Amino acid sequence: MGAVSGTAEVLRWEIPSLFRWLGVIDAALQEVGQELAWEREELNEVSVAVIEAVSNAIEHGNRFEPARSVQVELRASGRHLRFRVSDEGPGFASDRLDQPTPSPESPEFMMSRGRGLFIMRDIMDAIRIQREAGRFVVELDKELKAPVGTGH
Repeated sequence: MGAVSGTAEVLRWEIPSLFRWLGVIDAALQEVGQELAWEREELNEVSVAVIEAVSNAIEHGNRFEPARSVQVELRASGRHLRFRVSDEGPGFASDRLDQPTPSPESPEFMMSRGRGLFIMRDIMDAIRIQREAGRFVVELDKELKAPVGTGH
């Protein structure tokens, strides 16, 4: 997927590291998706991937410490979406992005760690990680079937 370029709409949210705030992010994504006329199926899939990234940031990055924040940024330009989810934790090695995950039909799937990364990889077009300004950042890219704001 190409980089997000041109005129982009940028939205940002910041929440404490508590699962009870996941609904705020999901509701915001649903509202943004409807406003920008994303297709319902894509909206739901993207929401699942972003909520998974935020959940991981809350649990594994910030260890449920409410004083630590999770930041979510959305850049939407044309058909391109880029989400950046950052936390104050140590992060993880980039080779985890390439590790195989057991098939969902396999009994090992529900017992394995890293299912969230598998879900994000399956839904999104690209995932990158980096450290930036003392924060661990997961960047998720998606190219929609229809351009943002044009409807079906």
